[in-house]
Amino acid sequence: MQMPSPCLVVPRERGEEVRRLLLDQGLLNTHLRIHRDEKRLYLPILRRPPRRIPKTRCTRGLFESRRPGPPGDPPAASKYETVGDIALLRPDHSPEAAGAILRRHPNLKVVLRATGPIEGEWRTRGWEHLAGEQRLTTLYRENGCTFEVDLGKVYFSPRLATERARIARQVQPGETVLDLFAGGGYGTVQAARRASRVVAVDSNPDAILLLQRNLQRNRLTRVEVRLGDARHTARDITADRVLLDYPTGPLPFIPAAAHSLQTGGILHTYDILPEADIPAAPHRVAGAAPGTRWETLATRKVKAYAPRTYQVALDLRLVEKP
Repeated sequence: MQMPSPCLVVPRERGEEVRRLLLDQGLLNTHLRIHRDEKRLYLPILRRPPRRIPKTRCTRGLFESRRPGPPGDPPAASKYETVGDIALLRPDHSPEAAGAILRRHPNLKVVLRATGPIEGEWRTRGWEHLAGEQRLTTLYRENGCTFEVDLGKVYFSPRLATERARIARQVQPGETVLDLFAGGGYGTVQAARRASRVVAVDSNPDAILLLQRNLQRNRLTRVEVRLGDARHTARDITADRVLLDYPTGPLPFIPAAAHSLQTGGILHTYDILPEADIPAAPHRVAGAAPGTRWETLATRKVKAYAPRTYQVALDLRLVEKP
């Protein structure tokens, strides 16, 4: 049976980026299938987005409802995330939902449930296996790149796909980019497709191995990989652009970013702040590196972190340094 539903029509190359954005905002109608043709994706939505998404337009279309499970089948969990062929459930989801997810979505092969918060120096979390194959690894496609993901050893969030694409689009040919918390290389790879040189740093040995495999998988050679503390490992680099993706504690690393940036260079960093403190976020950055002066290019909420608390993205230009 078909049912009418409003949808967003987007170019296929931006489909995953916009899908993640709609999912983050609770606007994607997950009970309907995504339709596609040669050039476009038709993303079913619950209501019109409150703000414009560039290069998209709203229209109406017909979408086929997902078939219900067999009689007596427990309901599948709602609003779970997927990474490749793995479904990720929240700690409050019922384990009975796992089997229903796999039966209704043959493309998914594993169901995991988080056992706690993201924690530790390398920002990992525990996972409980509920159904399907026994693994924490998968292949994941984002913005035209293919990545290996290891959820047990290296931090990864599919909800940041839009943010990684936003930064990658700003990278200019000829730039040197320094990625101070490269992880598995999800931002590094996308920046390296445009930059002349990328230096990727991480203190997690498992992340470095995963990053090297992802560089090979995407056939990128213009990346120098370094294992070590971001405050010391790249002090010999002069960069046009620095990525500092460590939102739970960025301020101790701002001096290293400012040291590497040439005057006029761009810093992309993140912080977790109560809503009332967001306007002062650029001043926190300046205060962490005495003697520097910055021009604020953009301040935006990336996602909710807690009630009235957000992960905030800051794009800053270094105007003056000691």
